[in-house]
Amino acid sequence: MLKYFFNLYFTYASDGKNLDNFFHIGYFSSKNKAMAMINKLKDKIGFKDYPVDCFIIDKIGMHITEEIKSKSGINLFELSHEYEKDGESHWTVFGIFQSKQSAQIELSKQKNKKPYKAYPDGFIIDKWLVDKQFAWIEGFTKA
Repeated sequence: MLKYFFNLYFTYASDGKNLDNFFHIGYFSSKNKAMAMINKLKDKIGFKDYPVDCFIIDKIGMHITEEIKSKSGINLFELSHEYEKDGESHWTVFGIFQSKQSAQIELSKQKNKKPYKAYPDGFIIDKWLVDKQFAWIEGFTKA
């Protein structure tokens, strides 16, 4: 069964040109819940210095193998990879998964592909609790 979640993040250009800063805020069970979080954050330190359209909501589908009554409060496992080359950071999110084991299976498929095989330690599996676990909710200060 396919279920949809909403990934909320914030991105901005510290130099005014290139989007080079990215803050993942959390996963939500509905777009309305993600929008409510934007309303809570938009006046916090750091966020208030940028237009509200720096908040991005991506709709992400995930196959769920077991029947769940509510999407709120379930764990998602996000597989990503990050590496730095020539002073530039490269970040890829491969998707969200119902279990850590499913994320590890995808990692094994990706680890020998270019450019990831040159940076085997760059893989990360993060666990996120939908509608309940958030990052950067206190705001941020620019470096």
